[in-house]
Amino acid sequence: MGVNGLRGFWLIFLFTLFMSWAVAQARRSRGRRVGDSYLFPPIYAIPLILSAEICLGSTLVYLSRGDREASVILGLLLVVLPICAWPKGIVFSDSMVRQHTWYGGWKAIPWADVVAVEEDRNGSVTICSDSAKIQFSQFHVDRDFFIKEVRRHCPRVTAHLI
Repeated sequence: MGVNGLRGFWLIFLFTLFMSWAVAQARRSRGRRVGDSYLFPPIYAIPLILSAEICLGSTLVYLSRGDREASVILGLLLVVLPICAWPKGIVFSDSMVRQHTWYGGWKAIPWADVVAVEEDRNGSVTICSDSAKIQFSQFHVDRDFFIKEVRRHCPRVTAHLI
């Protein structure tokens, strides 16, 4: 195994270590009570990483010269994809659950309209209605409390949640 193979190993190791830390940080952090609602934001490290990715993409586009289409396309992808994938805070009250959308609006699902609650292998929880989906990722804070509250509001569709 050459030096390049070891560099790849350490890169994967550090990435895995960081992601494990991020998920653990999300589990330890708590949601905030705001008036009569609870706010579940993503942990602070995720927006920092996505901001760094946007800066890297912008730099790549700015520094590309001549006919470097691949650099420009990669740079634009590094700018656009984090903006679309930016984790949005989730707010819930006794009447509904809401989440910001990437274009600045709100997705809202009244508790009575929830038709399914799905859990992914990675620990994300998706609340579904006929017209919207709200995703609670593994990088949002206070997953256990969030699931407890979803169970309280939607007992008919949450029996399968861990």
